[in-house]
Amino acid sequence: MTTWRKHATHAEETRAVRAALVEAGYTTAKVGHGSGTAWGWLEIRATVPGPEHCTCATDGRVGRCDSCQAVWSKAHSDITGIALNVTSRQRGDHGGNIMAQIDFS
Repeated sequence: MTTWRKHATHAEETRAVRAALVEAGYTTAKVGHGSGTAWGWLEIRATVPGPEHCTCATDGRVGRCDSCQAVWSKAHSDITGIALNVTSRQRGDHGGNIMAQIDFS
């Protein structure tokens, strides 16, 4: 077992992270691992509600305004923090990488 992994297998890690995200309210999150040279990456994709008063929705550039960026940043920070806590991975550790993709619904 490597130093950044709290779980014996990728499957165990995936289940633990998914359960923690669901408990935190991120019920749409999909969790998996990379393949090939990215096998150690934990990959998370979640859909969150966009901001109530988005100023960029009218010009077709959703996600670019300050209100969208604030919602995206909070969701990304929350999801990454949950994954770091559940897995005991550390930022910057070789192989401890987490890729979180946040989409708006």
